[in-house]
Amino acid sequence: MPRIGRTAAVAMAAGVALLAAACARGGLVLELTGNIMYDKPRIESIAHTLTDARTDGGPVTVTIVMVGDPGLKASFDISPGIAERQQMTEKTAGHYEAEFVFPKNTVGGPFSVFGRVAHEKAGEVVLRDAQPITITLPEH
Repeated sequence: MPRIGRTAAVAMAAGVALLAAACARGGLVLELTGNIMYDKPRIESIAHTLTDARTDGGPVTVTIVMVGDPGLKASFDISPGIAERQQMTEKTAGHYEAEFVFPKNTVGGPFSVFGRVAHEKAGEVVLRDAQPITITLPEH
């Protein structure tokens, strides 16, 4: 038979005595509490595709695709100072997409794309796309 420590034995005896007293009075109340532990959300990948239609009078557009845990709030940033916490749509389970039109006359870079997924209780995770965006002056 395993040996338990004196402190554990005293605590166990006190618990049994308290339980017996409560049962004798018919007033036993059992209260259980606990904490639910959530895993941090995950992002598996983020990528983007840049479309430059300025030579045809159109805009510079970026399409962002992110794969991560399903059912979360997803957003992206383009920094520095281009876009912040722009909403993404979950097209299929865990597959998030968004399209962003750069302000007219935006040139330069490198601009970094950051994807974010968030869960109300588990927090949020951010992942940077390894490929930066650079927008050059259009050729005439």
